[in-house]
Amino acid sequence: MESTGKEPTRIIDRGELAPAVLLVGDLLIRVLTWAEHIDFLLSVRDEKFANMLELFRDSGWWAIAIISFFWLLYEWNRRRRNEQATASAGSLVFSAVLVSFFIGITITVSATATLPIIIQNYAGDSVNKTCSALLDTSRLLGFQNDYQLVLICGVSDPTIDPQEDTRIAVSSAFHINGGPMEIVTPLGRMDQAWKNQLAAHPGENVQFPMWHTIVALPNGIDPTTINRVSDVEKIGGRILTDPIGGYSSPMVVLNPAPASPPGKRGPKT
Repeated sequence: MESTGKEPTRIIDRGELAPAVLLVGDLLIRVLTWAEHIDFLLSVRDEKFANMLELFRDSGWWAIAIISFFWLLYEWNRRRRNEQATASAGSLVFSAVLVSFFIGITITVSATATLPIIIQNYAGDSVNKTCSALLDTSRLLGFQNDYQLVLICGVSDPTIDPQEDTRIAVSSAFHINGGPMEIVTPLGRMDQAWKNQLAAHPGENVQFPMWHTIVALPNGIDPTTINRVSDVEKIGGRILTDPIGGYSSPMVVLNPAPASPPGKRGPKT
């Protein structure tokens, strides 16, 4: 059998393999970080990993993608010119190790991340019948185009799971501005929680612990569809504060003494 003079090309001999691995891996990690809104989870126990991932997310992935692309073109052109374009072991190891390194950082941040502190201050006002929260939305920019923020308040009651309590206040939806934000909402159905207590203690003010929770709802979802906190995830939303009932402030409900019946006078002095 005559030889054709050409040796079959093995995959390992292709010089394009190393930059292709790097380019595909780089873009894949970027998709993963975008899909999981990893910028929201950068408050982690090991800040070194967080800083590395933040650098990759902001500009590093672009740099790696551009280098990989031109490296791939260079190797492909060498192949077209029938030049030797075999992949060295060093380049393959470098590409695989770098991709594995960033995948490891992504997994580490996802596994060890804790929710950043969003609520800076919170309060309840029984006179104006409102609850409020002051937020720092600078860590929520990854949600800016797809979500809006909603404040949910409720009364701590050890007899009812706070996620299933329907005696809650739900605010309007607010766009994420990347800076400080104050949300105030009427108490809504919360007054049902202390109605019996007020009736049992006429003339005495009653104090309750009020909790505050921030949720992110997809654009276009009406907050009035939320009847309990557990409804948030059912309609595609995210709970941004943990645990439910963790941000609690005292709420004093004024309970004036009942008026005397008409025609009845007090005791003579």
